[in-house]
Amino acid sequence: KGHLERNETIEECAIRETIEETGHDVKILKKLKPIKYRSQEDKMYENHYFIGIDEGMTNKKIEDKGKEEVEWHQFEEIEETLSYTYLKEFWKVIKNDVAKLLIENKDKRGK
Repeated sequence: KGHLERNETIEECAIRETIEETGHDVKILKKLKPIKYRSQEDKMYENHYFIGIDEGMTNKKIEDKGKEEVEWHQFEEIEETLSYTYLKEFWKVIKNDVAKLLIENKDKRGK
């Protein structure tokens, strides 16, 4: 969640918001197709999603206002941690791509 700042790309926004809310830097591996939806208040939203990897903690102070907890889960457990139906459906569509990218990246990083 977040908003674009002036002259900022969506990818730059995602990285900045992740750092601000979690203290973790992230490397984006792939941009996924945005999901558009209408809220109960009849307002249109567009969510952007990325596949990325944790690049470790930064020394940036985490904003209390938007602070989120970071949770790590086993790949096989991800679907059961998702609370919204649309996210579960989205996960089913992307999980094979995520697995492939994680394996490729693991091989490159030697971990």
